[in-house]
Amino acid sequence: MTHFYRAVSITAVVLLAGCLPGGRSQTQTQPAATAVRSAELLQGRIGIETPAGYCVDTSSLRNHPRAGFVLIAGCDGLMGLPAGTLVKPAILTVSALVPRDGGADVQDMLRALEPEDVLSQSAQDGLLLVEVSSPDLVPDGGAPHHWRAAMVQNEALLTLAVYGDQSIGSRRGKALLIETATKIRAASANRVKKAAQNAKNPPKSLFQRIFN
Repeated sequence: MTHFYRAVSITAVVLLAGCLPGGRSQTQTQPAATAVRSAELLQGRIGIETPAGYCVDTSSLRNHPRAGFVLIAGCDGLMGLPAGTLVKPAILTVSALVPRDGGADVQDMLRALEPEDVLSQSAQDGLLLVEVSSPDLVPDGGAPHHWRAAMVQNEALLTLAVYGDQSIGSRRGKALLIETATKIRAASANRVKKAAQNAKNPPKSLFQRIFN
């Protein structure tokens, strides 16, 4: 699985190139009418809810049964406004994987990183937080110092990262990553709860609604 996360890191950097101020380009991928605050990964197994002021870049969404990816950025930039108009410019990524052996392990993210790139690591409530410094793992315009996280949710391994300037690379980025992880946990738990309720009480057909 380590090779998977190395590939994800490289792919994310390519997708993110030019997304931050100072990058080669800042193309707008979403008009205001389609900027969204929620999405799903793994065909609904994982719910994505964004922090205040940040939206889902729907053009980045990859939603497959066993693997998924989504990019989150400031709603202002995605709506065509100058980056930083509403919130501090930052890019967040969320990758999801259902291991074939069923053994989701947050340490897989750590093993995919070079030891010399890891500045610190900590864990709280099942969330592994890693402070990283590497110019090869960030998009153009992003500070080498950034944060990554990993957690297991609904038997899937989720890895998150946040990129931005030096302030995002500090505790501000860590807090944003924790907030995002908390929202994803809540949204994913609600999806499981609703699925269980629907299985127990399936919705009535049109015929049943009319005659019952």
